[in-house]
Amino acid sequence: AQTTKTVKTNAPSKTERETMENVIREYILKNPGIIREALSLLEMQEAKEKQEAIANNLKNFKSEIYQDADSPIAGNKKGEVTIVVFFDYFCGYCRNSLPELKTFLAKNSSVKVIYKELPIMGAESLVAARAALAAQRQGKYIEFHDAMVEAENANMTTIRSISKRLGLNYE
Repeated sequence: AQTTKTVKTNAPSKTERETMENVIREYILKNPGIIREALSLLEMQEAKEKQEAIANNLKNFKSEIYQDADSPIAGNKKGEVTIVVFFDYFCGYCRNSLPELKTFLAKNSSVKVIYKELPIMGAESLVAARAALAAQRQGKYIEFHDAMVEAENANMTTIRSISKRLGLNYE
């Protein structure tokens, strides 16, 4: 004789599922603010996760950021406070903020600034970053950097002109 065993699952039936969905739908329609609340909570969670990822990257790349011997430095090389500046000569926001940083640095002798070229605005940005780093190898990074920031236009003609004026080997 065979025995048949019925196994009951915890999954709701089609009717039960439809009933639950209708209850949830009605609740949301009566309380639409809950959607805004849920989205706000999601945004806060995503922002927190992003901040944690940034903090982890700073920890993971700390030596590359703060102790890279090839990174150009301005101000007090043994400064108590270190500011790391990631920038692109073709970024309008960067170009607007860098003169303020130079002014701040002139007024604060305990500050060290580490410059990090971040050419994200295109091919000319990459050339400008390479030119600045070439100026670094020739001992004139700060002069080149300041001239690029002060120039009316950051372009190839400007790079060549500044290099010539500073006596840099353009090639």
